Amino acid sequence: DDEGGPGEGTDIPFYEGDHHQALSSYLSSAKRNWLLNVPYYDEFALSVLRFAKYDIERALAILIQTPNAFNFDAVCQPPLRPYPNKWHPKDVREHMRQIPPFPPLRERKVRVTADGRELRDRKRVDYARS
Repeated sequence: DDEGGPGEGTDIPFYEGDHHQALSSYLSSAKRNWLLNVPYYDEFALSVLRFAKYDIERALAILIQTPNAFNFDAVCQPPLRPYPNKWHPKDVREHMRQIPPFPPLRERKVRVTADGRELRDRKRVDYARS
């Protein structure tokens, strides 16, 4: 049984050497050659790499030669609207509760005996009156 190396028998090409170096060189090349009319993000470049079935040369060819030949929205799935995650000085948050969600903490009265046992004060009930 010959199992083969990674990438054999699949559509994913196998790169000899350092994978991190190959990926970082791809990302820097993609950033230099980004011709699309949207801002460059590493996530978009990685989506194009996935679309090219993880073939770096094919992904760069898609970006350089035919940037409008693929459906950018389907491949990269950009956000439809900006995500406003900032508070400005005059912004007012939505309704805030006036009372805290939990009752305030109360101190428990605990006495420690000489031998280290804890005695808690218990409510005394007068059974004769009830």
